Amino acid sequence: MTLLPGREIAMPLVVPTFVLEPAALAALNSSLNWLIAAIFVLFGLTMALFGQLLRMRAAIGAEPPTEVSEYRAEWQESVHPQSLFTHFDSIVMKRRRHKEAPNRVYASVDSVLIEEGGENKGTFKGEIIQEAQPIYRPMHVGGEYDRLKAAATAFGMLLVLSAACLIGLLPGTLPDMDLTLSAVELMLYAIVLWAFGSTIVSVAHSFWCEVQFDSLIVFLQCSGTYSESKISVGKAIYDTASSENFVVRSRLTPMLIVVKAVTSTFVGRGARAFDTPRYLLEFDRAPTELESILREFREFLDGLSHVAPIRSEEDAQTISTLVGLNRQASRGGALEPGGDPQDNLLNPPGVEGSDPVQD
Repeated sequence: MTLLPGREIAMPLVVPTFVLEPAALAALNSSLNWLIAAIFVLFGLTMALFGQLLRMRAAIGAEPPTEVSEYRAEWQESVHPQSLFTHFDSIVMKRRRHKEAPNRVYASVDSVLIEEGGENKGTFKGEIIQEAQPIYRPMHVGGEYDRLKAAATAFGMLLVLSAACLIGLLPGTLPDMDLTLSAVELMLYAIVLWAFGSTIVSVAHSFWCEVQFDSLIVFLQCSGTYSESKISVGKAIYDTASSENFVVRSRLTPMLIVVKAVTSTFVGRGARAFDTPRYLLEFDRAPTELESILREFREFLDGLSHVAPIRSEEDAQTISTLVGLNRQASRGGALEPGGDPQDNLLNPPGVEGSDPVQD
């Protein structure tokens, strides 16, 4: 290494040396033979443990059910298509939340209205896929499966601990920076034990970390046509109050699928342990939930009002007064200035002893 022109500093290099005599070489060959034998034995034990755990896990739910509760029909209702999807998302699925946790939305395509030939008719199509919050499901796999997992974990941790102990013995076998035969043997054995121990622990962890859940998945797809018409109320010659309402008549073709799903995930390590994908294992029928959803839909459709109602008492009183005035005018009466319309209605001026007007 050159620091200044013409001046060089030689840095000493310490290289570990091997001193192997014929007797030491024979001992090394014998040690390597034992090491190779240990590698084959540990490899066989690792594969046997993994194969047995995999066989026992595969025996659980070997033939999973794949059944769903499905409903298909054709409806003719006086409802806007968007109202149907809004009611499903805001009312029907909100009632099926678990502990007020939001549902998981996998597809939310609101009804897309396509006008055909005018603004008052066309086609529509939309779909929604939602899942209620998954609920933990205990795994009933038997005691033998759990005992084998515990034995594999303990065996792997024992190998890792043995490798750590061998590493701890290395400083006493390295005098004067020379790698002796015993140091080489300890390092090789420690590496082999650590490699197989960590592998067995990782294999056992993949079986320990499995967690299963139960959840409700609902799929709604609806398509059809719609047309808009106008309903008018109160158009008679003596009617003062009238109401004009636009009604959307829809021909619906809904497809509703409800399933109880069993899912599985593998928990990782650290703060994002549960940030892993879930895998579908089973689909079971849910006829009770299907009937409940259809009943809520029918109650919603039957409760729709197509004519604007009068909910205010003041509005109802005003309309009643106007109707009374129309009846009074039709009989030739006149309203006295400053008088009460109801008084003039019951006692028309200019008619003495007249009876009150009966509705």
